[in-house]
Amino acid sequence: MKKIIFGIVFGIVFLVSGLIIALVLFEGMFERNPVFLGLASLLIIGGMGLLFYAGTREMPKLHFKDLTVNEEGGVLDKNNKTIAEWNDTSNKRDKLKMAQAASTIEERSKLS
Repeated sequence: MKKIIFGIVFGIVFLVSGLIIALVLFEGMFERNPVFLGLASLLIIGGMGLLFYAGTREMPKLHFKDLTVNEEGGVLDKNNKTIAEWNDTSNKRDKLKMAQAASTIEERSKLS
C-alpha cells in the first residue's frame, strides 16, 4: 500500500515538474534555451511511468474471518465468558471492601 501511494505522489510531482520545465523550454525556444531543459522535460515520461506502475499494481486482498455465533468458542461465547469473569471479580472486590470496612469499624470500636 505504501508503494502505491509513494508511486502516485512522486508520479504526480514528476509529471507536474516535467510539464513546467517543458513549458519553459517551449516559451524560450527562440531565445536558445539550453538543451538540458529538453532533457529535464523527459521527467514527464518518468512521471507517467510511475503513475502507470502505481495504477496497475494490485491492491492487497484482505481476508476477513467470518464471525459466526454458532461455532464453539465463537465471539459471543468468549464475550459471555469475559462478562461472567468480570462480574465474579467485581463481586469479590465488593465483598473484600465490605470486610475491610467491617474490620476498620471493629478496630475503632476496640480503641474507644
